[in-house]
Amino acid sequence: MKATKEQLKEWSKDIYAHAEANYEVDGWDYIVECQGKSGIVEMLEESMTFEPCPTSIESYEDAFKDIASTAKLWNEQRSEVQSTAW
Repeated sequence: MKATKEQLKEWSKDIYAHAEANYEVDGWDYIVECQGKSGIVEMLEESMTFEPCPTSIESYEDAFKDIASTAKLWNEQRSEVQSTAW
């Protein structure tokens, strides 16, 4: 069953705490600095409604994986840009 807005809000607190604890790992700093808890909820809502292939978010684990994959992608993009800048 699709996650509710209340569930997303609750899960965002734990995801944000993980982001703070892992600030310098795999792009979690982007989540802390650019998204915050409300931004995490917005990201998850967008993932769940993205067309043509929305993400199925039914559990905390699904939500965490969705945010973690985005943070990792942003981190990879940053590394690529940095490698060409130096």
